[in-house]
Formats: sequence, C-alpha cells, structure tokens
Amino acid sequence: MTMRILFFLLGCAACDQATLTTTPDASEMDACTMHASVFCEAGAQGCVGGGSDPYVGTLPSDASFAPGCKANVIGTERDPVSGVCKLAATCTCNGGDDAGDAATAWVCTP
Repeated sequence: MTMRILFFLLGCAACDQATLTTTPDASEMDACTMHASVFCEAGAQGCVGGGSDPYVGTLPSDASFAPGCKANVIGTERDPVSGVCKLAATCTCNGGDDAGDAATAWVCTP
C-alpha cells in the first residue's frame, strides 16, 4: 500500500512539469496574406497562374505546371483555435491529353 502511494505521489509530481502554451491573441500575430503552395515541380507544359480569378491569381505566372499538379491557396483568415491561416481553396491543373493537344487550366475549389 505504501508503495502505491509513493508511485502515485511521484506520478503527480511529474504532472507538474508540463507547461501549457496558448495561441497568441490575433492582434499580436502577423496578418494572413493570400498565397499559394504548389506541390509539384515547375517546368512541364501545362497550367500557368495569374489572371483575375482570386485563387488562380495567387499561383505562379512565371512557371508552368503539368496536368494533375495540385496546389493549396492559403487565405487571409486565421483559425481561432489553432492560430494558423486557413485554407481558402485547393487547385488542380486540369486538361491536357497524352498528345498535349487539349488546353490546360487551373481549377480551384473553395
């Protein structure tokens, strides 16, 4: 019985070692800016970013990406729980056939 109490007390002492961190207040954090993260290498003939679409406009306009390439567009809103900037849209480079004859374009879904 004494051994159980000793282990309990030692276990509780270890619990006191943990420290909790909280997400900083939004006013203390940098503002979220809309930007894209592309998950493939540029260079293949295919989709180019830019233009008037708010999501496609964040994708690189000076590089081309192959059909099937994926990208995330990070928005201007911050998640109140995690403190990270929220995902605004996911984009896929669609089009193009084996012969390379079809047009390609980024298709973004909020």
